[in-house]
Amino acid sequence: MKNNTGFTLVEIMICVAIIGILAAIFVPNIQRAKMTANEAAAQKNLKTFGLALEQYSMINYDYPNDLNLLVTASPPYLSENIFDGNPREGYIYSIAGGAPSGGTYFLTASPASCGASGRKVYYMNTGAQPSEADCS
Repeated sequence: MKNNTGFTLVEIMICVAIIGILAAIFVPNIQRAKMTANEAAAQKNLKTFGLALEQYSMINYDYPNDLNLLVTASPPYLSENIFDGNPREGYIYSIAGGAPSGGTYFLTASPASCGASGRKVYYMNTGAQPSEADCS
């Protein structure tokens, strides 16, 4: 009598079905957690950039007309300029008019892909806390 070892087709199909069910449960949860992390990072980045603008304004009595001054100043107010159009942590950052003007600024953080990298658009006026709106 021959002693065969290995898995039958039914056993392999059951394993594949279990893996598929687990993937269907966990993948959406992982994506949701990543979106939540992206949204928290967007709020933090807006606060950090707003704080850098306020610190620059306190020392120089005006906001910078070039955002790169916040990075190139000695000592620098920021480690990098996030307003270059490149997505960071799922969000694209912009400033109205390209730089503060008339003693005010308006910062925006929009998801690179609404619903995939974030569900909210964050914005911040001069000296305020970030506010949010649903992206559409």
